[in-house]
Amino acid sequence: MKKATISKLLATLVVLCLLLTGCGNSGTPTGNEDTTNVGTNAPEASETSTSSSSKRYPLIRYAIPEAPNNLAPWDPYSEAKRFIYTALFESLFNVEGDNFLPLIGKEIKEVDDTHWDVTIFDYVYDSEGNHITADDVVYCYNKFANSGFAVKYGAFGGIEKIDDYTVRFTWTHPITGVGELEHVLGRTLIYSQAADQKHNMSTEPVGTGPYVLKEFVSGSSVKLKARDDYWQTDEQYIHPRQKRNVDEIECVVISEAAQNVVALQTGTIDVSYNITEDALPLFEDGGQYSDKYTLKSAITTSVYLLACDASNGITADANFRRAVYYALDNDKIAEAVGSAYPLKSMNNPNYADAVPQMDNLETYNNTYDPNKAKEYLTKTNYNGETLTLVCRSSEVAKNAATMIQAMLGDVGINIEIKALDNNLYNAAITDPNAYDLIIGDIGGTLMVGSQNRICNNNEYGNGMSFAFVNDPKLDELYDFVNTRENWNAENLTKLYQYITDNAYYNYLFALTKPFVYTKDITEPYIDPSWDFTFMPQGCTYKVK
Repeated sequence: MKKATISKLLATLVVLCLLLTGCGNSGTPTGNEDTTNVGTNAPEASETSTSSSSKRYPLIRYAIPEAPNNLAPWDPYSEAKRFIYTALFESLFNVEGDNFLPLIGKEIKEVDDTHWDVTIFDYVYDSEGNHITADDVVYCYNKFANSGFAVKYGAFGGIEKIDDYTVRFTWTHPITGVGELEHVLGRTLIYSQAADQKHNMSTEPVGTGPYVLKEFVSGSSVKLKARDDYWQTDEQYIHPRQKRNVDEIECVVISEAAQNVVALQTGTIDVSYNITEDALPLFEDGGQYSDKYTLKSAITTSVYLLACDASNGITADANFRRAVYYALDNDKIAEAVGSAYPLKSMNNPNYADAVPQMDNLETYNNTYDPNKAKEYLTKTNYNGETLTLVCRSSEVAKNAATMIQAMLGDVGINIEIKALDNNLYNAAITDPNAYDLIIGDIGGTLMVGSQNRICNNNEYGNGMSFAFVNDPKLDELYDFVNTRENWNAENLTKLYQYITDNAYYNYLFALTKPFVYTKDITEPYIDPSWDFTFMPQGCTYKVK
């Protein structure tokens, strides 16, 4: 990374923290979906909760869809743990887009292209009073790097102590890519070596976060209690997920969506995001339970797309791919999926680097035109043979595939669907004989980062991009825009135009998460940098 870039980053670090009253978005979609993640129009102070022990909301019962099998900080990748970990533990930085906002880490300094120094706050203490120093940071990183759970750790080459509050990271290469360090600096959890050696952290975690574990009933519930002795008291550095606006949070395991609805109806839970589609009207304005609950849907950055095998057969013909993509109505596909937001381009309104104007470009992605599809089809050698569409066996993917099958049938393209479990699907991705068309899924908080899975020709180990696209220029364009100096709306748009000019991919929809929560929450906090996780500690509440 160039020094000028780091200097600019560090210059804005504290300013960003001072401004951090919410997570902005770059577009406002139509419909019921809401891209607002942190409220800023709070009621009068006398009616709202604060981190003060005398003004916290007493208890929130939060339904989670699966039971965490452990609470060990070196095994963080589970939907059930996302919120729990942010309450119990902290990483060095909160990574939002490509910005590093202080948590335990206070400052980043570039030594050279492959060495960065991180200084931590000198007053960090865990919930048992253990003072966190550089020794603890080194211990946590080394343990995580060797745990088998270290995802996206390719840049990590090592860590060493410089002084009591400074560590030096060694990178395996110069950090030029956007979002390369999200997991290294933003998802590695810090705790004390002393606590790890004293406790079984899987069941008795001792953390650095704003909450402490009160009770862990394996397979049933996790109860958290706000820390009155939480170490970070400087308001300029407190991120919404570091707040303690509710005194106790009980995470109740309810896996079935229908049971979540029942639990809300009976008042045994206060918050859920696992609701059956047909039950959502009960909680909408004017619904049977709208006096007790609020329904808000957030567009996530979990994106589904359609691709054709570009390496052989009829789908290697760009005109055939254009025929397929013009035959698709993304609005109807999203409607068939339910809890989905139809995409009009590569852009998603909740990407941190969203480019809303991309939606206005005239492409097959925002144009449903069966006549044009038939016109392109006449330019090919397609003779009505049945082609194979592969997708995951999830309801989302199968519903999308069924609608795609019907739409393609309307223009004379015959499709059979093969819905595969994850293992078989992952094997099919790299098998050129497994499919003709495939529904893929990508994710990430950045547009540029999410495209890595489909545009990077090193991703699948075969020298090609997703769906066997063998185009060095695509890889070159992606590598170009995936650098801090070239990462901008103009270059992202050029990448998208190249993809659509060659009819490589059709972006279908982004999943939405419907959140139902008690009316006592006046402003919810949904954290986009942690996979759009509802975080009760950062919500604003009515207190009596």
